[in-house]
Amino acid sequence: MARENPKCNVQFIQSKIEEFVSTIRKGEYDLVLMLSVLHNMSKYLGIKFVQDMVADLSAKIPNGIFEFALESVHTKYIPKNYRDFLPGFLFIRVLSYNDSRDVNGVKRPLCFASNRYAYFENLGMLKIDHITYNRHSYLDKTDVMHFHCGDKFVKLFNVKNQDLFLKSNQEIQFLKDMGGKRGLPELRAVSTEQDVTGLRIFIVRDKLQGITLEDKIASGENFNRWDVIKQALEWLVFFEQHNYYHGDSGTNNFIYTDDGKLYPIDYEEIRHERIVLAWPHNVAMLFFIFMNSVLEPNYKKFAFHRCVRLLTEFKKHISPEQYEKISTLKDDKKFFSNLYEILFNSQNTNRRRETYNTKDLELLEVGKYLDEVGQRLQDYKNNFDQINQLIHIVVEQQKRIEQLENFLKRFKQSS
Repeated sequence: MARENPKCNVQFIQSKIEEFVSTIRKGEYDLVLMLSVLHNMSKYLGIKFVQDMVADLSAKIPNGIFEFALESVHTKYIPKNYRDFLPGFLFIRVLSYNDSRDVNGVKRPLCFASNRYAYFENLGMLKIDHITYNRHSYLDKTDVMHFHCGDKFVKLFNVKNQDLFLKSNQEIQFLKDMGGKRGLPELRAVSTEQDVTGLRIFIVRDKLQGITLEDKIASGENFNRWDVIKQALEWLVFFEQHNYYHGDSGTNNFIYTDDGKLYPIDYEEIRHERIVLAWPHNVAMLFFIFMNSVLEPNYKKFAFHRCVRLLTEFKKHISPEQYEKISTLKDDKKFFSNLYEILFNSQNTNRRRETYNTKDLELLEVGKYLDEVGQRLQDYKNNFDQINQLIHIVVEQQKRIEQLENFLKRFKQSS
């Protein structure tokens, strides 16, 4: 073959695979091709040996094409999930299922595996910039994976339960309905794989360039916080008008761009049903929490009593008339439209207060103190002595507040 193609730089080496891999230098080759090889190696060398060899290979060669046996005379030498044969390769996608079947009639998958590229037939090779994982603690790290590829964003659902199946379908449906509208990213490709190992769904869409609003707030940089709240509320009004509701509209589910624009993400949580997926499972309270997180950078996100004092937190930023209207809003189908009207279209829009009276100050200080107590309660949840001490501190604090109020009354009377 080399003689027949003299223009090609082809070299044939006869060697045992496990011996040859150890001689490869990083970057020496672009692609490794292994067709029905790994299960035969594991029969004689063991699954762990083959996995270590492939991990070493993935560090030296960024791309590979692999064919796997699933059920055959070699079954006991094959991992339950054939992708476990490829540690080190993060993007793994089935190109086809070959007609050559195993003894039990199961088609063998032919896979593209890479740390450098994601591949889709209608889009070609997408260079992977970096990879992130789903943030939800109740999911396994690899249940939902994110591949950031230039101006494209690839989301992989490893569907292990009905909840993940519904989430993936909800995201696809939302992007089909709303993609491209008002700057929302467009859906570019959907690819599904289903075999004996389960169901995997790839969703490719345009990527929004920027950082999460949560990261923007954490950076400590100055930005127009009320403009951010206005933009977020405009998005929720827009969804409301199209009979969509964001079930988890937190600061981590908005992208903040370099030019100060705000865009929603996490489309799996946007659906027609008015279901609030995040605590406290109330559409009004959830957005009040969002506003607090934006207006109060030091606001403790997980404070146990936050529902009680949500309006108190940002009360200082609005006029008394606006506060009165907001406090009477109902959680109806036009909640966001009504809230937007109160905050940004009312005559009191420019009367947001930058200062507040002594009683407000004291209440805020007590609130901050209770936040700290709430955090400590979580640390001492199994220590009843510590909890009793904290309760005693809270009671004493209440006494001090009453003493301060009595002092202020006497002071006003004497003056």
